[in-house]
Order: sequence, then structure tokens, then C-alpha cells
Amino acid sequence: NDFRRSLENEVSDECGEYALSPLPWYPGNLAWHLNLSRKQLRKNPALESFHEFLKHESEVGNVTRQEAVSMVPPLFLNVQAGHHILDMCAAPGSKTFQLLEMIHQSKEPGLLPTALVIANDLKVQRCDVLIHNTKRMCTANLIVTNHEAQSFPSCSLAKDDSEAYKDHCKPQRLEFDRVLCDVPCSGDGTLRKSHDLWRKWSSSMGNEFHLLQVNIAMRGKVSYHENCR
Repeated sequence: NDFRRSLENEVSDECGEYALSPLPWYPGNLAWHLNLSRKQLRKNPALESFHEFLKHESEVGNVTRQEAVSMVPPLFLNVQAGHHILDMCAAPGSKTFQLLEMIHQSKEPGLLPTALVIANDLKVQRCDVLIHNTKRMCTANLIVTNHEAQSFPSCSLAKDDSEAYKDHCKPQRLEFDRVLCDVPCSGDGTLRKSHDLWRKWSSSMGNEFHLLQVNIAMRGKVSYHENCR
């Protein structure tokens, strides 16, 4: 609260009373909105220390800068500490980072979760970005894969850690408790910030992705067990 008041006092002349405020729909006041443009944040001398704070905390994994609309899908999954989760089209990794936060928050302090997040993306370059953005979490509960989501292979897992290295132990098919499927799309929802899309946009853009979206969704559907979301 002291930090919030200090920041609001610094920028009150330009940004008004509500420079920094929590998103009311995000649990635990863990998501905040900063009512400043990127240009204001970089160019305003009064905000230099705050800008440096944001950069440092982002690098060490304490803060993730993310669009509010991107935060919504993981909230519907009700992720628990023991869940096995598949993020089928994961890059650049902001939602994956949310999922990792959730599995660590839902466990008693001092205990590591038994959950697993498999984050997949089609392109190697995007997987590099995904790894870069999630390694800040320093978690052992993440696997990054590089596959076509619509033909994502079946996975196997030892029944428990004690059996993982026994020769006679036959791995069991991994059925996911949660599947997040942020399928490729035309991106026209970002027209407000990506003005170049106006020149390329046509009504056929969304239709071009429809079959791929359905195929990815159907592959995700057969990857989970009956109680999955």
C-alpha cells in the first residue's frame, strides 16, 4: 500500500488518482494494472526508479508483464498442486508461467508440488522464447516440447517416483487433468495496438485457421481423462 501511494503521488499530475490499481476479478490481488503508456514509463524521469524496479523484478521472476485478457483462460482451469497440465500452444509463455505459479501456490509452504506442466509449441524459435520466459520460475515441474499440437504424441509416466527407475516398472499413459489450448488465430483482436494488421485484414483470415483450430482442440480432447477441464 505504501508503494502504491508513493507511485500515485509521483504521477498524479499526469495520470490522475488511479495510476496503479488491482484487477478486481483476479484472485488475491495478484494482478495489477498500471495506467501508463510504455512511452510514459520510459521517458518520465519521475518513473525511472519504478521502471528499473519492473525490469529487475521481471528478470528474477517476481513480476510478469502481461495483458489482462491473456490472464483469463488459466483462471477457469482451477489448477491444483497435483495436476498434470498440457499447454498445447504455449509460446511466448505468459499463460504457462501463470500455470506454474498456480501449482506452486496451491501446495503447503516448504513442500514441492507433484504437478507437471508440459508446454508445447510448433516452432523451435518460439520454444526458445518460451524457455527464456519460464526459466525465471526456477521450477522442476516444467517440460517444454516441440511438436505440432494437432498431432501431439501420447506421453507415459511412471506411477510414482519410487518406481521411476525400476526395470520391471511399465510406464503408464499420462492422462492430463487440465488442457490449455490457445490455438493459432488471425490476431485481429490486437488491431488496437497492431495497426499494420488493418492493411492485411480480410474476412477470410479467421476461416483459414478454423480447421487447424478444430484439429488441435480435438487432439487436446483425447489427451485428458474424464474429470479434465
